Amino acid sequence: MRLAPGPPSIAAMKNQAGVTLLELMITITVLGLLLGLGVPSFNNVVRNNRLATQANELVTALSLARSEANKRGLPVSVCVSSNGATCDAASPDWADGWIVFVDAGAAGAVDGTDEVLQVGRGLAAGYALEETEVGAAFIQFLPSGLTEPAVWR
Repeated sequence: MRLAPGPPSIAAMKNQAGVTLLELMITITVLGLLLGLGVPSFNNVVRNNRLATQANELVTALSLARSEANKRGLPVSVCVSSNGATCDAASPDWADGWIVFVDAGAAGAVDGTDEVLQVGRGLAAGYALEETEVGAAFIQFLPSGLTEPAVWR
């Protein structure tokens, strides 16, 4: 025969582990302070990663143009393009977007025989691209993989 357990003894209650309301409140306060200090730093990390992504997209387009010029034996250009189909020579704002294309015809313009290889979507809102060459509407890579400052127009 088994007896039903009775109420716990005082000695058994003293051995039980637990947290008091005061300890819980202090823990939540410390956690809140740590989060308050850590979240702004995390926002800076996110912002820096987004900026690096934006820059890497343009660098990738330039690398593609150079390698394709070398591979195809034809000039390949990267130009400013807001619509993804034609070059915007009149308003060269690289933040609007760009296209990489085989430039077999007129330099810096997508014409009948040119093949568009990649379309860059441009920069996200809140980001800007500053150029050192004022008005550089396109960059052309020669079959040798090189470009000359005179080709940057």
